[in-house]
Amino acid sequence: MISRLILFEFRFWMRQPQLWIFLGLSFAFCFAIAVFEGGGEGSPGMVHANSPLHVYQLYANLAFLWLPMVTAFVNATAIRDFACRTSDIIFSTVVTRRQYILGRFVGSTLVALIPVLGISLGLVVGSWVPYGDPIRFGPNSWAVHAQAILWFGLTSIVFQSAMMFAIASHVRSTAAAFVTSVALIVLSGIASAYSTEVDNALLSSLLDPFGNRALDQVTRYWSVLDQNTRLLPVIGPLTWNRLLWLAIGAAVFAIGYMRFSFTERRSTAPALPDVQPFALAGLTTVPTSRPRRGWSTHLHQFVGLVRSDLVGLLRTPISWIIIGLCMTMVVFALSEVTYMSGNHSWPVTYNVIDLIRSVSLVIMVVIITFYSGELVWRDRETNVDGITSGLPVHLRTLVLAKYTVLLLIGLGLLVLMGLAGMGRQLISGYTHVRPGLYVTYLLVPGMFAFAFWSALALAIQLLVNNKYMGFGLFIVLFATNSMVWGFLKISSNLVVLFGAPRMMYSDLNGFGPFLVPWLFFRTYWLAFAACLLFIAALSAVRGGEDKWKWRMRIAGVRWRRAWRIGALAFGAWCVSLAFGFYNTRVLNEPVTEQDSEALQVAYEQTYKRYRSTPLPHFTAVDITVELDPEDRAIRYKANLTLTNKCSVPVDTLWFSLPDHMRMTFSVPSAMEVLNDSARFQRMFRLNTAMLPGDSVQMVFNGEWAPKGFANDVEFLSLVENGTFLNTLDLLPMIGYQPEVELEDPGTRRKLGLPVKRRMALLSDDPRDRGTNETMEHAGSHPIRLYHRYHFGSDRHRAGYLEEGMGGEREALVSLRGRDAYLQFLVGA
Repeated sequence: MISRLILFEFRFWMRQPQLWIFLGLSFAFCFAIAVFEGGGEGSPGMVHANSPLHVYQLYANLAFLWLPMVTAFVNATAIRDFACRTSDIIFSTVVTRRQYILGRFVGSTLVALIPVLGISLGLVVGSWVPYGDPIRFGPNSWAVHAQAILWFGLTSIVFQSAMMFAIASHVRSTAAAFVTSVALIVLSGIASAYSTEVDNALLSSLLDPFGNRALDQVTRYWSVLDQNTRLLPVIGPLTWNRLLWLAIGAAVFAIGYMRFSFTERRSTAPALPDVQPFALAGLTTVPTSRPRRGWSTHLHQFVGLVRSDLVGLLRTPISWIIIGLCMTMVVFALSEVTYMSGNHSWPVTYNVIDLIRSVSLVIMVVIITFYSGELVWRDRETNVDGITSGLPVHLRTLVLAKYTVLLLIGLGLLVLMGLAGMGRQLISGYTHVRPGLYVTYLLVPGMFAFAFWSALALAIQLLVNNKYMGFGLFIVLFATNSMVWGFLKISSNLVVLFGAPRMMYSDLNGFGPFLVPWLFFRTYWLAFAACLLFIAALSAVRGGEDKWKWRMRIAGVRWRRAWRIGALAFGAWCVSLAFGFYNTRVLNEPVTEQDSEALQVAYEQTYKRYRSTPLPHFTAVDITVELDPEDRAIRYKANLTLTNKCSVPVDTLWFSLPDHMRMTFSVPSAMEVLNDSARFQRMFRLNTAMLPGDSVQMVFNGEWAPKGFANDVEFLSLVENGTFLNTLDLLPMIGYQPEVELEDPGTRRKLGLPVKRRMALLSDDPRDRGTNETMEHAGSHPIRLYHRYHFGSDRHRAGYLEEGMGGEREALVSLRGRDAYLQFLVGA
């Protein structure tokens, strides 16, 4: 009987699309990692793309993604008979408890193992594809894949399945399995928080249910050769981790097995009192109902739906368990905020918020995944969807109400996390809490993220019309979005899902130049999410018709009724797309990773042959800098003195320019012979060659100002307050610059460039290792620096000038306006 039940599970799931979708996603993801070179693996002399360490890391890291897959297969199998109301038929047969539980559990667990094999298949098949540089790959070791499947695939699936099957079969609810998944994620987060301290390494490796921390501890000191050839040790922290969690899974399964019963549980809810029939005596007319229409009616319906869904979710103990688990992870993470590698620091507000934001990313995925499914499927699972579908409420009102509930739950969680952060600061004796910063730096960015990903999760649930499939697709989409663009070498924030320039805060400069472009891109992606949610609402299932043919016909009818809303959403997105394209592609020329590589290759191939050309050196600089910090603009003028320190005459001046400055040169008694603006190179031929010891004077002007906003914030050295200027940002460098060359050995080999030595050999002449940078020989000459720091006001206040270490120098600072901080780094 056990074998028949196992075969039944195989036949059942083989006909379901979920199995093949999970297998295809697993295969496609690992195949892309092997084929595309953006994953950072596989350079000559470095770790191979199919190295043992890379295989182990993939299996360990993707164990987190198995949770929705195990929930889809194992949890669905455990509660299928109860959900489909066939339990009475099954339990009335001769099947025993042992046969029923083992058959269902083993069958669903083996099915859940099938997508795991996609990791090995993707890596192996990807290594066979004749694309890219074959030296990126080493030999495929079947022993490595077998060990990875055993240590990470099999053990993770087995203990997850054991826990979820036992809990789901006992509670007979999908929510219980999801709580189990959340508990495992929280334990992984706690283990990650403790892994920052060396003393907690063993504890961290044991707490992690997925084995990532244990794998890091085992392979921490592996050399490149070890990473390419070595198998995991049999005895060590990883072994104890796997045995511990297998034992926990077995114990939970044994408890669930003992408490499993074929009988239905007696309901603990009180019985409803008998209701007397309504007396019709004296009733002469039938009352009529006149439903009202208009925005006030829709608003009342919307508020009522929001209140009903929100109260219904918060009344269930499952919701509070999930919220409690998420807050537990936050509290444990905050416990380490004052410790860093044995050092102690004050829990300043922005550091606490940065930590909360990093933890809230995982919490956000958990909450949105669970509640998006619950809100869409709650009525169907309680068999009241027929009633709710027949109510005189517009579908857009229903969808908007569920979306609002998701946002309210997210806002509540962010508020709780902010309060936890404040409490941690006060407990540590730090009283400068700054609640306003929690609002602007935690709540506002957090709500933007919740709004976007909630819209996507809700749209997926409405489109696929399968709860478990929606769970899996959303998590896969979220995980893929964080990795796939690097493989494809795409960095445009108009393309990368929910992409935006990073937003940073400092006490010195606040949000600086990050805020405006960040707000634009976040608004752009919210408009995109609104379009997706509108499309999903058009084809959402309402009633018993769930075939795509009928859904498309109904979508056409809904479009004719709500086309104005759709036109508004798509119009807003198209306008923001055009505005973003104009700023990031027209006003500011984008520089992709491929463009940078091509520029570096062309620079090396064109100019490296002239590396030994004798050139003069800077010996004095007199520079006047004018700053407009509020507009982030800079203008400066430099008088340079160049001296021939070579033993031969010099007749050429060769400059490598800063790539972001617009510069003009004035070189007396010289003729411009090269103006390679694409590679930022300028050359001048002197009318009279400089003899050894001779000097020449030259003047150049430079300026920079932002044009609109770019894909990422440029020239971060120049901000409204806290400007940090480096001579390399302003002054040209002399001659060929070896540090500009490509470093990656694999990329150099693919592009036909010779292998570059990482550092000079000890036997080389030390003088040959010196660089020919801007200030190399300026130590014995004074460098005169004159700074003008302009503001709109004529008021003068104290300012600060901090200079880097160098030779003798003179500086004059004039500050106007509000307090400012200027730092000018001089290399001498």
